[in-house]
Order: sequence, then structure tokens, then C-alpha cells
Amino acid sequence: MNSNRLNPTVMNPSFAIAFRRWLSPLSKLGMLTALMTTTASHATSPVVDQANEPYSLYSVQLYTGAVPGGQTFTVGTAGKLSRVSVYVQKQCLPDCPDMLVQLRSTSGQVLASSTVSHTLIPTGSYNWIDAGFSQSLGVFPGEQYAIVIQNAQPYVSGGYDWRYEANSSVDSYPGGMLFQVGYNSHPAYDLYFRTYVTPNEVHDCAEVRAQNPAAPDGTYPLTLGGKQVDVYCHDMAGTPREYLTVKTAATTNYSYYGQGQNTSAGGQATWYFKVRLDPVALTLALDDTTFSWSQGWMRFGSTFLYTNPLGSAGDCVADRSQTGRSNIDLTGTPFGIVPGQFLVSGYHPAGSITYSGSQIVNLTGGGYCGFTSDPDNRLQLTLQ
Repeated sequence: MNSNRLNPTVMNPSFAIAFRRWLSPLSKLGMLTALMTTTASHATSPVVDQANEPYSLYSVQLYTGAVPGGQTFTVGTAGKLSRVSVYVQKQCLPDCPDMLVQLRSTSGQVLASSTVSHTLIPTGSYNWIDAGFSQSLGVFPGEQYAIVIQNAQPYVSGGYDWRYEANSSVDSYPGGMLFQVGYNSHPAYDLYFRTYVTPNEVHDCAEVRAQNPAAPDGTYPLTLGGKQVDVYCHDMAGTPREYLTVKTAATTNYSYYGQGQNTSAGGQATWYFKVRLDPVALTLALDDTTFSWSQGWMRFGSTFLYTNPLGSAGDCVADRSQTGRSNIDLTGTPFGIVPGQFLVSGYHPAGSITYSGSQIVNLTGGGYCGFTSDPDNRLQLTLQ
């Protein structure tokens, strides 16, 4: 054996990893600068925030004519409340008053109003009727408001039936209750309604939590580069972090270190189903194994490694061997992979870097010892 070759059983672990990373992260600065140009923006659309939908045989109606009737609700999404919908029919022929829909504070202050023409509301059947406000209202999670309807022309006879859930054993909407101005409210009865909020733009998971301190771990729309991107927010009760959900299969989003004298039988493999995302730099942290699972081990000197960064294909088998494999597949996401980031390195290394479009790259690598990898484990992305 050539005495100059690297012996994996005695190699210093820090050196074994260091020779994969000789490319300075500064070499990616030009890539980042080019990618941070303005992209086509997608305006955020209103979403249903709160709702009580018709669902049972207990439904009855609240008549709202000269006496206003309403429903309180609790905001769940920070943003601009722009419209509401109520489930009503009109009770008047041939002439009817228009329907006045108001958004009020819980103390009764009118915050926004909309008049819906009676010609848009059917008689004899219930329908969802939209009421849009000319001035949207800024709202935050936990705030309470009331939707109130009444006749727009108080002295015109007739009015509107607003259907509600009247099963006192089931509170169909725990975030509010039915009430009629001047009469008693009923905490277990709830009118059928919907509220629509245009969410405030958030750019990272910390901002999501700032707008809603009770937000759980889950997928949220973040605004990145002017586009809405679904990102998984992890550890929302502690230090919020962003992850990109990716496909997982036997040979998808995985890294394999080929079997050799420094591995367990079968080599070592790690599969990823979420990858840490830097929403500012638009990079993936390929060595964050929070959402991964692994099989086997590698040994460098006395150090055993049980995980492998994504985008790393290597082995320590023979000169220019390349039994290591890796795949990164970003299909189903709005991101592409900036080319030119992977290197073949090590002692007598060999490897290949094969792109399939802008979202998939397949790697092979090996040597004695050798790798094909992203040297700093920070994969630069571009929004497509």
C-alpha cells in the first residue's frame, strides 16, 4: 500500500472533514448578489380566517329588521380584514330594505360598514352573501369583534333571517356568540358567518410567532423575494427555524457513503424529508439533520459518524472509486439549484455531478478517501 495514502483508521477526524471544505464560503457571494434581484411579486390574497359553517338539523333563524342582530368572533390571523359573509335570506315582498352589514368593536363602536342591495339577496332560500368593506381593518390574533346586520332603511318594512346553530349542547363556534342588540346573548348559539383576512407579509418564522404567539409548529406562507412560499416552522415555542419540505424515497434526497473498511456493513446512508432553509440568504443547510433518518456508520480514526450531509457522495475504498451516491430533488418547491457548487475532492478522488433541469442533481463520489460535495454545506438556491 502507498504509505502516502490516507488511512481511515488513523485519520484525524477534523482533517477528514476539512479537505471537503477548502472552497471558501465567500466564493458564493457573487451568486447571492445575483440572486437577490427583484422577482415578480405575487399579491397576498384574502383567506378565510374565522367561520361557522351550516352543518346540522338544529339550525333556526334570527330575524334582523329594525333590531340589529350579530355574532362575535375572535381573530386568528394577523392582517387586514376586508370582508365578511353571512348566511341569510330576506323576509319582505315586494319592496325590501337594503341590508346594512357592520363590523363593530365588542363595546359597540362601528369600525366598518357595507350596504348590500336587497336585489342581491334571495327570498325563500338561504345563501352566503358577501359584504366587502371599502376600508379594511387591521386585526391581530386574539382580538374580538362583532358582525352586525340590520335594515339599511329603518322605516322600510321587512328584514332578514340570519341562520344560526341552536344546539345548546354543542358550541359550534367557541370563539364568539350570537346576540341581538337590546336582548340577551346566548354563548352556545352561533350564527353562520365567515371572515376574510389578507395576511400580513411575514418573512421568517420568528415574525409568524410575533404576530401569533400561540402559533404551533407547522407550514406557513412566508414572503421570500416577493413570492409566497410554504415553509415549515419548527420549534415555535422556543427558537423558530425554517425548513423546506422535500420528497423522500429510497434514492431521493439522500446521501450514501459507500461500504468500505471504515463503515458498517452496507455503508452509511441518511435520508432527508425537511432541509433547513435560510430565508434571507436563500440557502439550504445541508448538514442540519433535524428532519432526517439514518442507517449505518462511518469511522474516521476513533470517531464514528452516524449521519451524512445532504449532497455528499463519498467512500474510502480505492483510488478513484466512486461508490458514494447522493440526490437532491427540489421538485414540488419554487426553488432551483444554482449550478457550480459541488466539487470532487480528497485523495485520488473521482465523481460526477449530473443535473436534471434546475431542481435535481445526482452525485457520485469516492476515492481513498474522496467525496463529491458542497464544501461548505450551504446550497445556494434561486426562486423560480
